[in-house]
Amino acid sequence: MDGRRRSLQRHGIGDAGLIAVEGSKSGALAALRPHFFADDTVDHCVEAMGTMVPHVARIQSWGDAQPLPLGIEDYACLESAVRGFFERYQQG
Repeated sequence: MDGRRRSLQRHGIGDAGLIAVEGSKSGALAALRPHFFADDTVDHCVEAMGTMVPHVARIQSWGDAQPLPLGIEDYACLESAVRGFFERYQQG
């Protein structure tokens, strides 16, 4: 089991919560309308913002210093991004 699945399972999200999409994410995101999206690529995070995903997290990549547009949160790992999503979700 990879780290992504373990991280999601620690927060009670089963395998259905993790969907892999090759290439552009816009079509899948528009159809699925998720509440949370995480990726290590800024361009994919921007696509998620464009499809109105309410919580978009960029997972830091080694040496990636690309600036983030407003609305995309930066996290060191998926675990902290999922935790941040749940903290925000419980507050509001």
